[in-house]
Amino acid sequence: MFLVLANSISSQKYRILSVTKQVDHSKDFRITGYCYDKIRLVGDTLTVQFYTQNAENQTKGMKDAFTFRNGVLNFFEVYTETVKDSIYFNPKTKKNEIIHMGTATISMDALNPDQKRTYKLVGFKTIPKVIQYNQASLCKCPTKPLKSEIYKNEKINVINANGLKDGRWIEFYDTGQIMKTKKYDNGNLLGGYWYDKKGKKTHRIQESAMETAIPIE
Repeated sequence: MFLVLANSISSQKYRILSVTKQVDHSKDFRITGYCYDKIRLVGDTLTVQFYTQNAENQTKGMKDAFTFRNGVLNFFEVYTETVKDSIYFNPKTKKNEIIHMGTATISMDALNPDQKRTYKLVGFKTIPKVIQYNQASLCKCPTKPLKSEIYKNEKINVINANGLKDGRWIEFYDTGQIMKTKKYDNGNLLGGYWYDKKGKKTHRIQESAMETAIPIE
């Protein structure tokens, strides 16, 4: 098993060249799961891009690492606390004393946990059989819509490849009449209307912090 940190020495066979992390809320992980959408090997340089909700990397003292064994590539973080000596005056002893202080600064990652991660590694001859994050296997990110319905030859109520509502959505009364029509763009509600059972528009639907219905005068 190879344990490799981001600052590994160049003589090590497998090592990380770079890690890029971006805040990304474009996927619904409850539906797609943690997934990867890019694995590319050029020469001995392997590029892996995947999406996670990041609960672990909450301090700047976390360092990226990985293991590679039997074709399984597992990414994770390890905590490397910075320790330094500080001199302070102890009022009880009335002397200067040395205290060993560890530093761990809260990162913005803790406030924005959804991430797109891109790792570049060197030393690989083949593409790994399995990609893991914290020992949990990642699936291939979906590339086609996960769900849809047909209404009057129109595709509606689409759950796209990101696990989010997309396109035109229609909700019906128990009688089969249209109750709501809404328009989504990758999970973002663009607007819509609420109808009564006679087919008359009664409210305009919009979204601020949550979906709201505004009466039509």
